[in-house]
Amino acid sequence: MVEEKRKVILKTEGLTKHYGGVHALQDADFVLHDGEHVAIVGDNGAGKSTFVRQITGTEIPTSGKIYFDGQLVNFHSPLDARKEGIETVYQNLALADDLDVPSNIFLGREEIYFNLGPFSFLNERKMLEKSKEVLAKTGIKIPELKTQMGNMSGGQVLDLVEKVIVLRQGRIVGEVETAKTDGNEIVSLITGVKQNIDVQPSYI
Repeated sequence: MVEEKRKVILKTEGLTKHYGGVHALQDADFVLHDGEHVAIVGDNGAGKSTFVRQITGTEIPTSGKIYFDGQLVNFHSPLDARKEGIETVYQNLALADDLDVPSNIFLGREEIYFNLGPFSFLNERKMLEKSKEVLAKTGIKIPELKTQMGNMSGGQVLDLVEKVIVLRQGRIVGEVETAKTDGNEIVSLITGVKQNIDVQPSYI
């Protein structure tokens, strides 16, 4: 019996972004299926953030196409992407390390009891419950959501995803299944040099 093919949720074709003479992203072809969890990895300046900014409407691609749920889309702002169901939670410097998980997820659009401007009271219970729902949908398991972000590690991505997409110098140079790979292979793709030691790659 042939297994039914999963629906394509997000697809990019030839996605490219140039900043003047700098080719930050070049001909990125990417496919994300329904229910699939994918990590995008690469060294600093590899094009990870540029790729994410294109599909979330933060920046307009120089060329290429983006399809979401089977439809060609042209996001002109993060609000356009949010309306379609695409949002970004950034790692490292873009996170508030002193805040917990729900506070970071709802940063800038907090749930409140009453809108009293700077004197509004946060509805922390509602943000916590919504965060649990979102994380359950994505398959991310965090034992204690009230833990500060600064006390968490990014090294779990391999435990949470099925596939790793590797970017190097603005191009997608590899796609590997996590069940069939290890940190050394991923680092080799990131650097272009075969690794013989056990090191951890840098995740987006």
